[in-house]
Amino acid sequence: MNLLRARSRAWYPFPVQTGEAHGRAAWRHVAQALALGLAGVLLGSAVIASRQSAAEGYWAVGY
Repeated sequence: MNLLRARSRAWYPFPVQTGEAHGRAAWRHVAQALALGLAGVLLGSAVIASRQSAAEGYWAVGY
């Protein structure tokens, strides 16, 4: 397996990044993490809201 990985590295050498490019990549990762966290919070609140409305509808019917 390591031999295969070594061959892959030979075909695709590691890109040399300047400090500026590395900083941009870091900020991009931070932005992606924040966006993913926000999406998780919004999805969670939507699930909670739908469960609450379903429960209210269940009790409104009179069961």
